[in-house]
Parts: sequence; C-alpha cells; structure tokens
Amino acid sequence: MINLTELLHSYYINSYGPLTLPVRQFTLHSAVPNEHGVFFCKSGKRSGLDYVDEAVANGAICVIGTDPSLLGERESHPGVTFIIVSDLSPVITLLLRTVYNSAFDEMEFFGVTGTNGKTTVTYMISTLLNRFGFKTGSVGTEGVMTSDLQPMDYNKTTPTTPEAPELARIISHFHSESYQTMVYEATSIALDQERTKFIPVDTGVFTNFSRDHMDYHETIEHYLNSKMKLAEAARTLVFSPDSPVFRSLKDFGKPVRTFSLLDAAADFYGERITYDENGSRFVLHADGERFDVYTPFIGEHNIYNLLSAFAVLYDKGIPVRAIVEEAAKLPPLRNRFQLLTVCERRFILDFAHTPAALEKSLSAARKLADGKLIAMVNGIGLRGIDKVKKMAETLSPAVDSVVLGAEQVGYVEPSLVIRAMQEALPAGVSKDRVTTAMSRKEAIAACIGQSSPGDTILLTGINEPQHYKGTLIPHDDIEEISNHFSASCADLKSLS
Repeated sequence: MINLTELLHSYYINSYGPLTLPVRQFTLHSAVPNEHGVFFCKSGKRSGLDYVDEAVANGAICVIGTDPSLLGERESHPGVTFIIVSDLSPVITLLLRTVYNSAFDEMEFFGVTGTNGKTTVTYMISTLLNRFGFKTGSVGTEGVMTSDLQPMDYNKTTPTTPEAPELARIISHFHSESYQTMVYEATSIALDQERTKFIPVDTGVFTNFSRDHMDYHETIEHYLNSKMKLAEAARTLVFSPDSPVFRSLKDFGKPVRTFSLLDAAADFYGERITYDENGSRFVLHADGERFDVYTPFIGEHNIYNLLSAFAVLYDKGIPVRAIVEEAAKLPPLRNRFQLLTVCERRFILDFAHTPAALEKSLSAARKLADGKLIAMVNGIGLRGIDKVKKMAETLSPAVDSVVLGAEQVGYVEPSLVIRAMQEALPAGVSKDRVTTAMSRKEAIAACIGQSSPGDTILLTGINEPQHYKGTLIPHDDIEEISNHFSASCADLKSLS
C-alpha cells in the first residue's frame, strides 16, 4: 500500500477518494493495460480528460493530473481516486522512485546521449557487459533488448527513450529477471521532458554534439543544456574532448573518463586508423600500454563509439586487453554502416540522418568504393525544412551520383522537401549528377537503376516504416533491394 497523502504533500491541491492505495504500476497512456495502476492525466493535442474512461477500463485505480476539472470525472467513476497536483513531472519522478526503489538499489544504470552514435554505443556497452558476465538489458532506438540480444515486447510509445512510467516497467521487469545493469539511450528531448529523471545514473556517456532537433529545441543552447541534464544526474562522466562543448564536463567535479582521436592525453587515445570492407584497425593507448585493435565496425566514427565503450568497461574493472580481445568479436549492428553485396554491387546501409553523421558516412563510403559511389540522401519532412537543407549542404563532389529523396515526411509534401534540398546543393555538386525521388522506396530504385556491377550504393537515413500523412507505410531497405533484382541472383538467398 502507498500513502499518497505523505508522498504528494508538496504538490497536493485537491482529491476525491482514498489516498492509501495498492498501487503496482503507472502509465501516461490510457490504452496500456494498467491493473492496480496510476494513470497520469496529461493533456497534449487533446485534453487528458478524454482518456480517463479508457484508462479506468484498463485497470487504473487512481488518476493524477493538474486540471481541476478532473474531479468532475468522479461521478462516472466513483470507485477511482482522483488527485489534483500543482506539477505532474516531479510527481511522476517521486512515485516511480518510491515504487521501484529496490530495483534502483540493486542495479546499475548507464545513460548514453549525444547527437549521433547513441544506438551503436548502447549496443556495444550492453553486449560487452553481457560477455563479461554482467547480465545487462538495453533500451533505445532498436527497442528493448534482453541479455541475449532478443527484442522484448513492451508498449512502445516513443521512437527511442520511453516515457518515464513505461521505462520504469522495463526496469522492474529486468530487476525481476535478476539483471545487474541496464544501458539506455537518453535523447535530448527525453532529458528535457524529464523522462529519465527518476533513474539513478551510475555513468553518463556523451558521444558527440552537432546541431539537431531544432524543431523541438529551437536554439542550440537549449539542445546542449538538455544533454547536460545527464551530466547532472550521473556519478561518472565519459566523454571526448574532441567535442569542444563537452570539455566543460570536467568541471562538474565528478570522476571522468575521456576518449579521443586527437588528444594523446585522453584515457583512451586511438591513432593510425585504417579500414576496409572487413572492419577497422587502429592503435590504442590506454592504461599505460599500447594495443593493436581490430573491430568489425567500419569507419572513424565507429572508432569513437568503440572507445567510449572501452572507457565504460574499464571503469567496471575489466582489463583493457580483455576488452580489446572481446571487441574484435563484436558483430556490427544492423543499419549502422552495414555492408551487403548483392548482384555484384556493394550496398552500405547507414542510419546517418543528421548532417554530421552524413558527412562521416559519405567519407567512409568514398574510401571503400572502388567503382562509382552512388549516394541516397533523404530529407526528413518531420524534422523541418531547415534540417532538410542542411542535409543537402553536406554533399560534396566526391560522390559520383546523388539521389535526393524525401522520407518520414508526415504531412509535409515530398515535393517541398525535394525542392529545399535542390536549392541547398553546394556549388561544387554538379546538377547533372543529381536525381530526385519522392519517397525512400523510389530513391532506392533510382540508385539501383543508375548502378553497374562493381559500384557502391550508400543508403543513408531512417530505414523504418515511413510516416506519410497519418499513415505508417511498411518499409525495409533489404526487401526493396531484393525486389529490384532477379530471383536468379544468388546473393538474394543470404538476404532472406
């Protein structure tokens, strides 16, 4: 039983019904099964009151919100407790910390933030921790992954970092299964909305920083300040001084681990990087020793990702040499500079969907390409026309052929996305090398249509179901590639 009178006294305004209740769980979404649960009634495009009936039908025994008219719902639901509070966000944090306290005491939590690389770093850290005997789950863009890298079913309500109540349920499940650690992606939006504030963070990892999500943050300062909330919460900070904005993390007065490809004084310093289609090699200086490192991951950006994971594992007491040996066996992640050879063409599937990530992806692809390099670069309508233009501005003459496409457009007309990208093309990119397509599917077809055996096709962007005018259209790049080649092509069998 939870005594809500004592817990919520600092935020309490009014209520109806008993305030000592057998609360087991929480949710912000009325459609989620929530037996003996609390429904946090939060208004968005529609009033939160519109969802009370459904929330109660799904098991809620208590509804908490800030709208005084919420008490009017007691007539329809006399057996339910309704509580009016002054601020919902700290109430959510307080209740989650109270109910799931034992999980927090017995588990360790690693948060990963940054503009690019969050998913790869989360995967690297969680997989390596599992291999060294720490039962670890992960949460992020790839979903919720168990210790054996299997997806776990859950009520997904956001693209990357779940809402706080859903995230707490995941932690509770991991705790019940004797997990020792959890690694999670902490997006700037989630940090700003305090979705992760209830989690006691043992280590905060900062990958890199560049302009993004201006449709939400509006200013680069707000974007950075949101990222820094992870530094405020974490006990230990892992970052690269190669990202100038993160150098101030050393002033937080907390233990730090640094990684770098530029600063030899960093705890984990990499140099002499080479890579080909089989992976990357570099020299690592760490813990007073020199190590020759191989990883199946390709590109300089992935060396940064790996070094951040090394820093976390080392802080857990694992010797550097052991980490180096295990990292060599770490399989690449799907859609993160993933290489496929189909019908004598090399395809590279890369999630790069920010200007900084695109620049790195194009550079790595150019070094690998023997023949012509054909690149699909898409503008994301949901992220705003300003970002669409910046994606096009990143292109360089080093690409032999470019297909400009529109993806995840929402209610933005694809033609507007394409026009914005065309207008933003750098002067050095010849327009006769550029073609356009109105969707990701059409852009892939255009790339293949321009290719010949021996060419490299780089498919950047979000290889997921596509948001189009209120509809979610199924999509998978590999399926589209398969559909464009004859079944007689032997390589297709390996894609199924």
